[in-house]
Amino acid sequence: VRTALFLFVFSEELLRSFLPLYIKTIVGASSNLNMQFAISTPIMAYMLMAGIGTLFGSGLIERLGLHRAFGFSVFISTLSLIGLAFSHTLTEIIIWRCIAALGYALAPIACQIYIAQSASNGDANVKGLSIFVAAITAACICGAPVGAVIAEIFDQSIALLFAAMMCLFSWFFFRGMSLPSVE
Repeated sequence: VRTALFLFVFSEELLRSFLPLYIKTIVGASSNLNMQFAISTPIMAYMLMAGIGTLFGSGLIERLGLHRAFGFSVFISTLSLIGLAFSHTLTEIIIWRCIAALGYALAPIACQIYIAQSASNGDANVKGLSIFVAAITAACICGAPVGAVIAEIFDQSIALLFAAMMCLFSWFFFRGMSLPSVE
């Protein structure tokens, strides 16, 4: 689960370094909106939807199962990253970021459930938790600089499409895992 979680979080963290600049280029200087408000609105919408998604995520995961829930999360996150790459308005950016937040809310919960179900005792739980934290931490540390380099060398839209590809790769690692038996 470490690799799948790393790639999923990494795909989202790639945007951290250039998303405000990307929003600024789309909104442009001719807009009537305050630029700081325009840049912060998609971020606030993302955080609100991630919080709401987290509240209801475990129930959805119970209904869908781990594989389908993670797959659904990857699907909507990938779709949102591709949509974001082709956005032309602030409204489109906000909508795509809200969709991305819902995907981001589900995947870590699915991974946590997988780790909790895989743990056979207290030591395994501690090891599983450390794997979870390490994967997220590594993705957070690596994502922003890598995203900045890709956006600088190629383009911000290419960096978003690269993030979508990393998100899809996370599914290939997660779908190959056998699910633990729940007693």
